[in-house]
This record gives sequence, C-alpha cells and structure tokens, in this order.
Amino acid sequence: MKSIVILLTAFVLGGCAIMRSTDPYLSVSMPSRSLSARTSPPVSPAKMPEGPLTLQRAIEVALANNPEVTARGWDATAAQARRDQAFGARLPRLGIVSGYAHSLDEQRLIAASKNAEPGLLQAISWGGGLPA
Repeated sequence: MKSIVILLTAFVLGGCAIMRSTDPYLSVSMPSRSLSARTSPPVSPAKMPEGPLTLQRAIEVALANNPEVTARGWDATAAQARRDQAFGARLPRLGIVSGYAHSLDEQRLIAASKNAEPGLLQAISWGGGLPA
C-alpha cells in the first residue's frame, strides 16, 4: 500500500514537471510558419540595394516592410494561443482544500428531540404571574 502511494505521488509530481511551464517574462517569438518569419528583416531606406532592382528583390523588400504581413503573423500567433487556452480548459483539474476547527467547549451534535433527553429547558410564563 505504501509503495502505491509513493508511486502515485511520483506520477502526479512527474506530470507537473513534464507540462509546459508558462513564463510571463519570456519574449514572444514569431512562429516559423508565418509569412513574415520567412522573409528577411526590414530593410531601411539607407540599405536599399544599389543598381537595378529585380522583381524577386522588390517582393522581398515589400514583404519585409509591410506592416499588414507582420500583423497577420501576430494574428496567427494569437489564434494559436487561443487554441492552446481552449485545449487547456478541457484538461482535468485537481484541487485540494483543507480545513480544521477546534473548540474547547463540548458541543451537542444532535439536538434533543424527546422529553427524556437532556437539553435546555425554560419555563414559559403565561399571563405574568402565579397559576390560579
């Protein structure tokens, strides 16, 4: 029995170590499947190619400097993050809640329900005085 508990604990803790950790300080990198990641870095006007511009080079410069292409890449990254979040919502969750209360006063767990059982009795006076 003890070995089963140890094995189960190792399995649960091992599963926690295997899952992808989320680091909020990790910089976001563009996925390689987006169009902007496949193009060259933006070209400044000072580094424009000298001489005649070929069609292939013009397309590369246009894609590298087009903000809409970069925005589409970020949209694809955001869609992937939403998909991962939806997948994570379907995974099972394990939670542990614990509590403890202690009182030095003895308490009666079951209230008195019959006349012979001890309980708190109080005389109710009708009419405010001695019986006639």
